[in-house]
Amino acid sequence: SGKGAPSGVLPPAERAAALLRILRAQRAQAEGLARVRVAMPEYASLERDELYAEFLRSYCPDNESPLPPADPEGAARNSWNVQRYLLLKRALVELLYDRIAQTLEARLAADAQRVLVHACQRALDESLSAARPLRSRDLRERRPLQRDAFSARSSVVGVAKDPNSTTVVLAKLTPDGELVDWLRCEWLHVSLRRSPSGDYRTRSGADRARKAEELAKVAEFLSPPDAPGPDFVVLGASHLRARDLRTEFENLGRAIAVRAREGDRAFDLYNECSFPLGRVEMVDSLGGMDRVRREPLEDARPPITMTLAEMDEGAPFRCLFAPEVVPAFFAASEAAVKELGERHPLLWRAVSIARMAQDAVVELAHVAGPEGAGLASMHLHPLQTALPREVLLEALTERMVSWVARLGVRLPWVLAHGTQGKNLLQYLPGLGPRKGARLFDQLANLAQAGQDVSNRAELAERNLLGHRVFASVAGFVYFAPVASAGQAEEDLELEPSLEMTRVHPEHYEYANQLCVQAAADEEAEELPEQAEAVRAMIGNREMLQQLELSEYARFLRGEEMDGAAPVPE
Repeated sequence: SGKGAPSGVLPPAERAAALLRILRAQRAQAEGLARVRVAMPEYASLERDELYAEFLRSYCPDNESPLPPADPEGAARNSWNVQRYLLLKRALVELLYDRIAQTLEARLAADAQRVLVHACQRALDESLSAARPLRSRDLRERRPLQRDAFSARSSVVGVAKDPNSTTVVLAKLTPDGELVDWLRCEWLHVSLRRSPSGDYRTRSGADRARKAEELAKVAEFLSPPDAPGPDFVVLGASHLRARDLRTEFENLGRAIAVRAREGDRAFDLYNECSFPLGRVEMVDSLGGMDRVRREPLEDARPPITMTLAEMDEGAPFRCLFAPEVVPAFFAASEAAVKELGERHPLLWRAVSIARMAQDAVVELAHVAGPEGAGLASMHLHPLQTALPREVLLEALTERMVSWVARLGVRLPWVLAHGTQGKNLLQYLPGLGPRKGARLFDQLANLAQAGQDVSNRAELAERNLLGHRVFASVAGFVYFAPVASAGQAEEDLELEPSLEMTRVHPEHYEYANQLCVQAAADEEAEELPEQAEAVRAMIGNREMLQQLELSEYARFLRGEEMDGAAPVPE
C-alpha cells in the first residue's frame, strides 16, 4: 500500500501500472504465449482460509458443543460434520470462488480498459500541448496556449528525415499552412569541419564540395535575400539522429548571422571551424590555471570577434522539435496524396510537422478526416489495440471537443482555408460531423455569393443554426477578419469588438459594462464611451490581468465587497 492509502490498496499510479500489466498478460494469453487466471484458495490451503473457518464455526458443531440425547456418542454429529466439510469445500472452491474469480477478472479487465482509455487521452493531450501554436511575434519564446485573435501565425519550415537513409526534406509553409516551396537534401550528414589539428574530418574532397553546395542552397532557402524567411525550423523528433540534424540547422543559423555581418568568407570559415560553440581553455596565470572562454572564430585569419551570443541573437530562425505521431499518420493516408500530389513521402510528413507547430489542433482535425475516424488509427499507446475501436474513437473525440472548446474556432479563417479548417467544426460543442459539414457548406455558399457572415447573431438570424444549437456553439466561435491575398496578417487593421472574443452574446451587456468600468479614470467625472472602452480593453493583457473579476461579480450582485463569501468558479 502507498503512503496515506488504506492497507492493501495501491496508489493510483501503481494501480494503473498493475492494470496495464494485466492487459499485457491477457494479450499474451490470446496469442498462446501464457495462461492467465485469478488465483483463489485451493483444498490444501482451505484450513488457512478465513471464510472457510468462519463457515465451519457457524455450521459444524465442535467437540465442546453439548451432544443431543439421541446421539450420546457423537457419531451422528461427526458423520454430519464430514458431509458439511465436503459441502462447504465444494460451495467455496467450485461455486463461490469460481464465480468470484470470473467476476474479479471481468472487473479488472474493465478497470484496465478505463486506464488504457485515459492513457490514450493523455498521450493525445501531450501531443497537442507539446506543439503549442507558434506566432510570429514570439520568435524567442512560445506563446501562451490560448489563441490570440490579434497575432498572426508564424512562417515555418518543416524538416523530415528518413532514419534509414541520408535523405532530408524541407517544406516551407506560409503562416496559413500553405506549401510554397520545398527542398530535398542528401549531403547534410557530411561534416565540413576541421579537427583541432587542422585536418578535415571528412577525407573526401568531393563529398565536402557537395555538402558546401547543398549548405548554400539550404541557407538561401531559409534566408532568401529578396523575401522574409521562416521564423521557425521545426524538426520531427522520431529518432536519435534528429538531434544531430537540429544541431546542423542551429549552426547554419549562426553561420547566416556571421555572413550578414562579416561576409561570405566568414560564412565558410564558421562552417569549417573546429568548435562551432566555442571552447574553454586552461591557461597559466600568476594565480595558477585560469579558464578562458574562446569564441568560435577567434582562430580565423584575420580573427573574427563575433561572439556566440551575437550569433544566436542574429540567427534568422529558431529550431524546435515536434512530435511525429500525427505527421506519420498523415503521410500514410490517402489525404496526403490527394492534397499534395504524388511527391516524395517525406514531403507529406514535413508539411504536417510544420502545420503541427503552427496549430496542432487544426492539423489533427484536418488529419482525422471529416468523420474523425482517423483519431482511432493513430498510434498513441502500445496496448491500444486491446480497446474496441468505437470506445477509443469516442474517448479521443471527447478530448478533441474539449481542446476545440478551450481554444475556440475562428470562423473567417476556417472559410478561407477550408482544406485545413473545415473538419474543425465537427468538434464544436453542439455540432458534430453532420451539422459541422452542413454549417461549413452553408457559410461557403454565402461567401461565394458575397453574403459573408460577419458576426454571431447572423448565425441564428439566417437560420444557419437552430436556437438551441446556437446557444451551445456561440461561445466557442469568434469572428476576427483574415488577411486578403498578398496581405500580411500583421498589417491587417483590426477594429476590436466583442465578436473577436470568446464572450457569449448572452453576456455582451455585462462585458460592455465591465469594459467601461475598467477603462474609467478614477479622477474623471464621466465614464468613457462604451465603444471606446471596448477598444481600449480588448487585447490589452496588462489591464485585463489587473481586474478582480470575483470582486466585480459580487459588486454586480449587490453584495458587500469586504467579507463576502467567495463566488464559486
